[in-house]
Amino acid sequence: MKAEVTNVHKDDGRELTERLRERLAAPGPAAAAPPALPAADGIIEQIRRLGELHGDGILTDEEFAAKKAELLRRL
Repeated sequence: MKAEVTNVHKDDGRELTERLRERLAAPGPAAAAPPALPAADGIIEQIRRLGELHGDGILTDEEFAAKKAELLRRL
């Protein structure tokens, strides 16, 4: 593939071209493994525990609803 670069000094253009070639030739970072998805059973158990905390008055309705919604999105 060819491209024309204008408004760049010739020596700067050569340096830029060389850096681009080096960057393209270098191996990229290894792809990270996707994060492990939490088991559905674990999420359901967390919601149960939140329900207990909510029932005991430790969590407000809003806190319980927000955390429950967050956990359900992970399923």
